[in-house]
Amino acid sequence: MTVTINQLKSMDVVRDKYGFWLHPVFDEYVKNVIGNAEFLTSGQMQEIRRYFNIRLNTTLLEDDANQEIIDRYFDGDTEACAEWIPTPPGDGYFLISINDSDYGAIAWWAKTKEGI
Repeated sequence: MTVTINQLKSMDVVRDKYGFWLHPVFDEYVKNVIGNAEFLTSGQMQEIRRYFNIRLNTTLLEDDANQEIIDRYFDGDTEACAEWIPTPPGDGYFLISINDSDYGAIAWWAKTKEGI
């Protein structure tokens, strides 16, 4: 059996005025997999990890930004997230998304999984 790996690579991040960004290769794949669904299932997340040969991790604005940015964001300042510089969860991680969620702004990180 042949396993196809489409290694996801780091890209320059150019955020919009709200501070959001989505890795275009990741975005295209997710749109093809889930279409307009709001959430990924655990099976879909597992397939993303396998397909791109990555580990995933997240950073929440609420746990990472300074208090002024947190307060402004949760008080409805739609552009406060743009001032947040998310902290990577460790060495080797690169951004694949900064988006809004039920938990507030969230940064999604990927890291190449060693070995297959």
